[in-house]
Amino acid sequence: LIKTKFGIVKTIDGENQLVTKEEAETRFKCDMAINVLKEARARLMQNVEGDLQRVLGALDKATEEDEQRVKEYEARRTASLASVQKNLEEQEDCWGKIQQLEHQLQQLGTQRFEEIKRRMEDSDAESKRRTEHQQFMEALSDHKKR
Repeated sequence: LIKTKFGIVKTIDGENQLVTKEEAETRFKCDMAINVLKEARARLMQNVEGDLQRVLGALDKATEEDEQRVKEYEARRTASLASVQKNLEEQEDCWGKIQQLEHQLQQLGTQRFEEIKRRMEDSDAESKRRTEHQQFMEALSDHKKR
């Protein structure tokens, strides 16, 4: 009975050694696969960290460019507002000059009218004087002849 039991134990022990050997091989393969996965994960993490740094750099650059463009826009806007204000002031100045010129033109028109009126009156007076003088001379001539 003991021999039989030893035989069974020996057989079971041999089977256990086979299982243990297979188990060891499987563990070794699993450990290798886990190491491969860990290395792949480490490479991916490095890639992700590199990508994250590039994204953060691009974000910083985009933010700086945006701030610069906002400053440039504000400078152009301020210059434009100043230009529009200056233009408005120049227009007001021109309208003032136009009003002065209209007033001066009106005064010159009135002066011209008055001068022409005076000249016409002077011409009428001269014509009347000549007519009266000629009539006087004709009357004298008739009187002289008689």
